[in-house]
Amino acid sequence: MASTPGPYTVLRGHTSDVQALAFFDDSILFSGDAEGMVHLWNMEERRSVHTQPLHGLQSGILYLQLVHVPKPSRLLISYGRDGMIKAWRVHDNGALSSEPQFCISTGSYNFCRPHAA
Repeated sequence: MASTPGPYTVLRGHTSDVQALAFFDDSILFSGDAEGMVHLWNMEERRSVHTQPLHGLQSGILYLQLVHVPKPSRLLISYGRDGMIKAWRVHDNGALSSEPQFCISTGSYNFCRPHAA
């Protein structure tokens, strides 16, 4: 019986469970964790190049989605255990705005998969 192949690579940087992923393009990955932190990964170098809190500590990120809106804007939508949906501007280099473009309180503190079209 054939054995299961090992991972291609392991990305180390989070200090808590990773709960959400979103690709920006072939070279950038966003990952969100249980402490509300997002890491921006350079996939060519396989390392975290930026870390930013998107939701309060212990308000884990449950969902990430990249939304392409009319240029020059792209938004990263995050949904956290704090019940907030937030939209962050994504710069050309993949870095996020320091403040969200908008926030929506859902009143829900469990996982629900928002849909952004």
